[in-house]
Amino acid sequence: MKKKVIVFGATSGIGNEIFKLFEKDSQYDCYSISSSLSKKKNHLQVDLSDVKKTISFIKKKFNKKSIYILVFAQRYRGNSLETHLNIGLFSVLSILKEFESKFKKGSSIIFLLSQASKSVLNNHDVTYHIVHSALKNLIKFYAVKFGKKQVRVNGVSTATIKKNTNRKYFNKKNNLTNFLKKLSPLNTIGDARDVANCVYFLSNKEANYITGQTIAVDGGVDLLTNEALGKKIANLE
Repeated sequence: MKKKVIVFGATSGIGNEIFKLFEKDSQYDCYSISSSLSKKKNHLQVDLSDVKKTISFIKKKFNKKSIYILVFAQRYRGNSLETHLNIGLFSVLSILKEFESKFKKGSSIIFLLSQASKSVLNNHDVTYHIVHSALKNLIKFYAVKFGKKQVRVNGVSTATIKKNTNRKYFNKKNNLTNFLKKLSPLNTIGDARDVANCVYFLSNKEANYITGQTIAVDGGVDLLTNEALGKKIANLE
């Protein structure tokens, strides 16, 4: 029997790359769930901002089914505080409560995070920071809570990367591309596929002894101090 994989927020960006990677593996039966329409096979549309409706939908669709891998990659891009909290946090808590009995030994839960879980991003509002900071701590909480069942919980965080919506732009030479490359000791911009590969690794048996961790797939942008990074960008080294 194939192992069930559910990816929330798989219609675009990093979530889409994660879904495609698992879909290629014949041992998995993959489902995509988001508020958006999609032509993906096994895509399920539900309004994640409506927590009660989301849980009711999940109960009907996955009743008595074991869940092997659960990935939270959804993101809200609007300005509503309540909607942001519902999609990014409250729905997550309710989904984990509903699925708790469906997780089996070896199951894996992965959260997709941004740098807002530990730093301030000027182009995002306070709610975005609240959600990602909370999720980083939820990873640790549920790693302990679900650990007795040998269910692992981890996170993957990333900086600005190439994805289907911006890959063409970042593959060209321009001021922003050159600037972002300077931020990384690797002198390159990461790709959504790099994040997907990390999620895939953390979800499989090769990572059986890793839980409660948030892995940064960011090319090492946090390794330099602010002073050292400023000098590098200004060519003052």
